[in-house]
Amino acid sequence: MDEFPGGVRMYGPVTGSPLAPPMRVTPADGGFVGRCDLGIAHERPPGYGHGGVSAMLLDELMG
Repeated sequence: MDEFPGGVRMYGPVTGSPLAPPMRVTPADGGFVGRCDLGIAHERPPGYGHGGVSAMLLDELMG
């Protein structure tokens, strides 16, 4: 069950996928901060984070 906004999002693209980067979201200064480390599966070009992954993380955090 995908409980929103009160519970854990089990089926979201970031929180519900085994390939998604493990983002931790914490409250900070009246808002929230999301932190994660991108791995090789999230690169394009090599050594750089994929723009689509960046957009997905921001969308999950802002949504």
